[in-house]
Amino acid sequence: MLRADLLAATLATSLVLGCESTPNAGASGGGSSAPVGTLSSNPESPTGGVVTDADGFRIVHDDWAHLGYQWDWSSKPFISPRGRVTDLTPAGDLLIAQESGSSLSVLESRSGRMLWTSQLGSRFTKFVGSVRDNDLILTSSAAELFELGATSGNLVAKSPFKFLVDTTPVLVGNFAIYASGSGKLMAHNRDAGVFAWAYALDGPIVAPPVLIGDEILGAVSGGGDVIFLNPYSGASVGRAKISGGVSSTPVTDTDRMYVGSLDQSVYAFDAVGGAIAWRVRTEYPVTAQPALHDGALYVTLEAHGLTAFDTIDGSLLWRNDKVRGEVIGLRDGELVVWDGNDLALVDPERGDVIRRHSFPGAVMLKTDAFVDGAIYIVGRSGVIVRFVPRS
Repeated sequence: MLRADLLAATLATSLVLGCESTPNAGASGGGSSAPVGTLSSNPESPTGGVVTDADGFRIVHDDWAHLGYQWDWSSKPFISPRGRVTDLTPAGDLLIAQESGSSLSVLESRSGRMLWTSQLGSRFTKFVGSVRDNDLILTSSAAELFELGATSGNLVAKSPFKFLVDTTPVLVGNFAIYASGSGKLMAHNRDAGVFAWAYALDGPIVAPPVLIGDEILGAVSGGGDVIFLNPYSGASVGRAKISGGVSSTPVTDTDRMYVGSLDQSVYAFDAVGGAIAWRVRTEYPVTAQPALHDGALYVTLEAHGLTAFDTIDGSLLWRNDKVRGEVIGLRDGELVVWDGNDLALVDPERGDVIRRHSFPGAVMLKTDAFVDGAIYIVGRSGVIVRFVPRS
């Protein structure tokens, strides 16, 4: 439940920091009376453009305009002393922020206004992620599941796990399905608050399980087990074996799972049966997060940079060794690629860089939709900055 001391701290934080929508930039978001951000001229801009300091994160408005975005608001979740934001989850009209001191904050995504904050454990509690299910927010520690009212923060239910878990869950019906470093996939029955089923694989599972279509669950273990299960019963519907595990999350369409593997390969697996539909061998382990859109699989390869494969047969569409990072979305038909410092727009047909800008000071970046979604950046101070597509 929302603790009185945290509520007081949150209100104090809101009064001091608040949130601010962009002045003179046509932003649509709302704001409160106290700003997170101060405006100044930009001496590095030949046009004398505007710069905003959002609690230490520097917003050069011309750079974002060139990429097709504009600043919407800046705000701060509750952060404990010496704490930091460890996870950010866009969830429709809400934004969920987890910090290292075990406090969970929920903000309105359109305005940045804080709705509530709640401390669910101690600074030693390991949290593995949050998801939204309609009017509930499900936050998981390694040992238990917390279900809270999405807009109220009221604790609706809390239940322990039979096994420790290490990943964000997949929600299927009344099941929350997790993976663990002990090599287990585990389904937790939310209605009853009890264990439903488990499936053991060879080696730790570091990436969350993924849903293929509506009724098949896929996962890859560190020992190279590739498994496809019925998520309701835990029964196998297909499996395969490869030479290594993964350090990124597989991506899926309606009937296949695509994997960048540490055994120096990119794979496509048929979910029913588990057969390898195609495999592309690479010179180095594939560690980058792949992305999937409109019949193309995008993944950065160590030797070749950002590479696009045809999802049907794995044939090479293009590659560009001048671009590295993860494809996080599409903006006005162009790929948006983030490498931890630079944000680039890339032609999806040829792989050419259209424009690129650096954004030092960003420690986390999330989008709320793949196509023309908003971008959320977390700065070093814990400030959250939202950018929206320019109209």
